[in-house]
Amino acid sequence: MKKLITTIVNGIRYEPVAFFHYCLSFLIYPHSVDFHKKTPTELKDDLKKGKSLIRVGDGEAMLLMGRSIHFQTFDNKLRSDLKQIVTEYNPDSNYVLAVPHFALTEPFPSLKKRSRNKIWRLFRVLFKRLFNNQSAYADAVMFYHKGVFESTILPIISDKKVLVLAMDSVQKPLTKYFNKHSIDFSFVPVPISNAFFSVTYLMEQVKNLAKNKNATVLIAAGPAGKVLAYRVLEHNIQCIDIGHGIEILGQEEDYSSRL
Repeated sequence: MKKLITTIVNGIRYEPVAFFHYCLSFLIYPHSVDFHKKTPTELKDDLKKGKSLIRVGDGEAMLLMGRSIHFQTFDNKLRSDLKQIVTEYNPDSNYVLAVPHFALTEPFPSLKKRSRNKIWRLFRVLFKRLFNNQSAYADAVMFYHKGVFESTILPIISDKKVLVLAMDSVQKPLTKYFNKHSIDFSFVPVPISNAFFSVTYLMEQVKNLAKNKNATVLIAAGPAGKVLAYRVLEHNIQCIDIGHGIEILGQEEDYSSRL
């Protein structure tokens, strides 16, 4: 009951129009969304120009509505930063915003049949209310598929220093992977939960290790990673947010079954 009350109160407080349409979506299925999709080739061209990549999904949608998620407690500053990333995005931005294409385009009955409707209902509603429909969006789950990182990102960073921000558990396999595929490699561990509360420290680490050093930062740090990637743009540091996709690098399996 407490969780429900928090959802209602914060929904009305932070995004009342979106919350109304979210409630309405339980009576009327939210239709598929027509939007501009950025192809992997277009994304690759943008990254070659030095743009960053920031991905948003269901977790960020919940935080935008004032709700905590299992690995990040709600914080109003985090919500404000995420909203700025979403609403300021436009064709001239120095970052590319990525959203899960399937979650917006797959017919809602199909999502429901696959038990994905509860996850993506809110995101679909928020996209219609907050996102700029004149901008093109990359696919946020592209790196869940085996080989995509190697074909899209690796050719861009193979002659650069690579800095990875991720959970400590992936440091060993990533060190082996990037010692083979980059000219230099560094790793900064991020907290398993509530990483946003360490974002200032993480930013300092990124600036010390990547600024003016021909480096690209790969991030798998949840909502904190989105904020960090956005904030270091002013220091001309390129960040590529690949999320859980970082866990399959050099591995035989992929995460396509999670979609």
